[in-house]
Amino acid sequence: MTHDLALLPGPGDAPALELSDISVRFGGVVALDQVSLTVRTGEIVGVIGPNGAGKTTLLNVITGIVRPSQGSVWLTGRDCTRWAVHRRARLGLARTFQRVTLYPELTIGDHLRLATEARQPLWRYGPRSAPGGSREYLDLIGRFGWEIQGTETIGGLPLGRARLVELAMSMLADPCVLLLDEPLSGLAGSERDAIADAVRELRERSSVSVLIVEHDLESVARLADRLVVLDFGKKISDGVVDAVLSDEAVRTAYFGRSTA
Repeated sequence: MTHDLALLPGPGDAPALELSDISVRFGGVVALDQVSLTVRTGEIVGVIGPNGAGKTTLLNVITGIVRPSQGSVWLTGRDCTRWAVHRRARLGLARTFQRVTLYPELTIGDHLRLATEARQPLWRYGPRSAPGGSREYLDLIGRFGWEIQGTETIGGLPLGRARLVELAMSMLADPCVLLLDEPLSGLAGSERDAIADAVRELRERSSVSVLIVEHDLESVARLADRLVVLDFGKKISDGVVDAVLSDEAVRTAYFGRSTA
């Protein structure tokens, strides 16, 4: 493990991630209204909801970009509500974003090397050969139908492969909790399936806990163990996939009326 040993949780069965009564107000606008949720170790939880429901604000609160007006954020049993972004990352929090945030002129190998070096203490910085973990994740990417080499530049990759590189970079940080912000957006069906398969395999390999925000309801329903639904900043449903999708409040939020 590469997390700061002083920050690692002690014994116990605390959730990997826990939000308690989170509210966020921007002036007179309530973006989140007393939202609580938990993600257990090794669990994949999907957060869904219409546009403007508060999903991205929720991720920003978890990562520390937005300070909640009320409530608390707990990572692996520690209250990190007032912690800076980098300190949460040291505790094992990683995130991808809606838009690919890679450098088109750099190679895949460069990106994986940067991800590995970013988790090292400053005193260890210096010239190094390519890390062994990078090879492991290159092999992982290749297993999902895309033959790629570490020498390929990011600018020449289709979107689906670039998103897999982002996912590999996040996992090289050795996270306890991985936040995925619309990782399936803009992808074709086969690419969505590849990303979903990769997330499942990474969960099996490392027991990483995953919170995924996604608009593609069908895909996230197949991927997640549990769904949380937001609407106008409020949590309106939380449970196993079939129960949530049959919830009348959820159908009304998505379709404007019950489909029963």
